[in-house]
Amino acid sequence: MDGIAIHDLERGGLAFDLRDLLDALGAPALTAWWRVKSHVWYLAADDAPVPALDADDGPGPWVAGDAFAASARLVRQVVDGVIEGVQGSPPHAGDLVEPWVVLRAVDSSWWEVYTDDASGLATLRNRFRNIRPARYTPSTPPTNYGR
Repeated sequence: MDGIAIHDLERGGLAFDLRDLLDALGAPALTAWWRVKSHVWYLAADDAPVPALDADDGPGPWVAGDAFAASARLVRQVVDGVIEGVQGSPPHAGDLVEPWVVLRAVDSSWWEVYTDDASGLATLRNRFRNIRPARYTPSTPPTNYGR
């Protein structure tokens, strides 16, 4: 998978978040199935839990794209975590997962996006301003960040 890092900043913080990435990915994001791959640290708009982003013991359940996008709108900021999306039907337990896209929030500092979808990457490059090569890979555990 090819990866990019998005570093768009505004007033000392990120100028975008998960909802903006999903919006930029467009219709395919709404028809995909999404799950958190590892624990996701986030701040919700009203400090309430967002079940689609809660998974403490490994990957969470698959959530339909439109419901996942609605959940993303309840979030002010994703701090850390890895989220993956697949096209087609949601995989069953034990199935090999071959994501269409992997989204990684890195320490409230930037997001990385990995995909083999060249048009999706082109859309992201056109939507965001500060694009750099990805620092990590889709399989890098979140706990291995350079802190």
